[in-house]
Amino acid sequence: MRHANQNPYAPPAAEVDQRSSDAKPPDFYLFSACKYFNRMGWAAIIYVAIAVPFALYDLLTYKAPRIGELVGMPAMATAMLLFFTLMIRTAALLPDDFDRLYVRARWLGILAGSFGFPILTIPAFVAVSRLAKFRKMSRDDGTSSEV
Repeated sequence: MRHANQNPYAPPAAEVDQRSSDAKPPDFYLFSACKYFNRMGWAAIIYVAIAVPFALYDLLTYKAPRIGELVGMPAMATAMLLFFTLMIRTAALLPDDFDRLYVRARWLGILAGSFGFPILTIPAFVAVSRLAKFRKMSRDDGTSSEV
């Protein structure tokens, strides 16, 4: 029998307790997010390493090169390589110092999702949501040092 102030559409209490015991541990979300960051970083680095030489060959072979094109594309490729290398490094350090690196990892994921549109968008946002879920679960458990 339900009380007058209870939600009539809520599942029975025994079912709620059983569902919460089947939940994944917080570490699952952290290591899953780190795996996503690591794989996205390597995929982007491999893509840049393959695409830039072909683009430079095309640029130098089929038309008169411009200084802006010769300098701009390698500079952008270098910036992307540094960005995705930072993403891999952050993924490696994140389990050891989560509180300090959380904001950086979140922004790296959001930027990777926008830079790598449409290929990296969904994995990046899945990784960011798993980081947020780990942070929420670790704060609920009281294991986080940040207040």
